Amino acid sequence: MFRNIIAISILIYLPTISVAQQRYRDSLEQKLRQADLSVYEKIVTQCKLARSYFETNPDKALALTSGATDV
Repeated sequence: MFRNIIAISILIYLPTISVAQQRYRDSLEQKLRQADLSVYEKIVTQCKLARSYFETNPDKALALTSGATDV
């Protein structure tokens, strides 16, 4: 019974977590497009974005961290 409740809870909340993660990535990508962003803010934002992609898309995360070191 307890396992069923946990399974149902995960199925209900999993899409919410996914949507929140995508919104976070979208906001970071939007911030990177700002023209008045300082070099420091750009590096920090790229690293945050890379961290958000670390588990789901490691290739993109690596590209973002490489881009942050090139600045």
